[in-house]
Amino acid sequence: MSSKYLAQTSSWSNKFDNIGYGEVVAVCPNTSGNAYMATCLDYTNVFSYFRIIFWDDFSEQFQDYTGSAFLQKITGMKLVDDSLLFVTGNVTILGNPGHFAKLNVITKKWTLLGTITGPIGAIYCLEQVNAKIYLGGMFTQLNSVNNYKSICVYNYLTNLFDSVPGVLKGFVAFQTPTVNALCKVNSDLVVGGSYLAAGTQTLNSIGLWTGTAWQNLNGGLRNFYSGLDNPALVTCIENDTITGSSNFFIGGHFTKANNVIQYTTSNNLFDCIFKWNNSLAKWDTIPNIKSFNNYTWFNGPYNLNSIKFYKGKLYSAFSNGTFANYYGGKYVVANFTASNWQLLNIPINNRNL
Repeated sequence: MSSKYLAQTSSWSNKFDNIGYGEVVAVCPNTSGNAYMATCLDYTNVFSYFRIIFWDDFSEQFQDYTGSAFLQKITGMKLVDDSLLFVTGNVTILGNPGHFAKLNVITKKWTLLGTITGPIGAIYCLEQVNAKIYLGGMFTQLNSVNNYKSICVYNYLTNLFDSVPGVLKGFVAFQTPTVNALCKVNSDLVVGGSYLAAGTQTLNSIGLWTGTAWQNLNGGLRNFYSGLDNPALVTCIENDTITGSSNFFIGGHFTKANNVIQYTTSNNLFDCIFKWNNSLAKWDTIPNIKSFNNYTWFNGPYNLNSIKFYKGKLYSAFSNGTFANYYGGKYVVANFTASNWQLLNIPINNRNL
């Protein structure tokens, strides 16, 4: 299911209603105002497949770009130069299964680029920095190369893969780290997930990769609940396009930043949002979402799905209870301006926003 929110009129547009029942997992706009969307026809059916559709904003019509590819699952997309659409997930191209592929949207030709070959395998996210596409997830081998630890880089000009120096480490021995979110900030890459360190440098689930070195962000993040100090989990990252100066927002499971407990909870599902203040080199807290519109869950909100920053407002999608799941969990959208959260006037009954 897909909808377009019109900030000027504070209303939802119905122009995407003919997309059909299902789930939209990724949207990539091009420079002409059109967009490529990754959709699942039926997210309640584990055997349902995904497709790539192109939205022409002028004609307000969809066109299927899936072609001959079989897309079992899509976890991320990135459009480069309005011509190359990079896709992560579980894909099959010309009978060959893999986890990273590209679609030339001009010729509509698919090319399989990467296949996880190790015992652990999933790619969750991707991001472009110059001619490089960074891949993050939970994996150790890609195309039978064994020197990756949940992050690697692909140069789409040379068609070569490489590791990122400073191997990521889990919180305990032999634990595979997780990278859930990648975000380009200026010319650097912010890497979020659940991991302890890169090389010998402790990062605590969030770090900045400059292209040559890792940087610690004021001690990183932890998740303190029930009297225990636990690893944090970063699920989403978004640029602050207004204040700039390398500032960005993050969302996920964490309560501790700047080496100080910011929120008190007894539940490890507690979600919140922090903002990295680059000029002060510290984390700023965003007022807790649970305090608005009588949403007074003791340990909520839960399942913060995504955050987006648009025209000076921060938008967040999350569930309004602990029972949000694949079969009808209700998600809502709110925006944050100045110091207040406001619930958008129509709740969205969907799992992914």
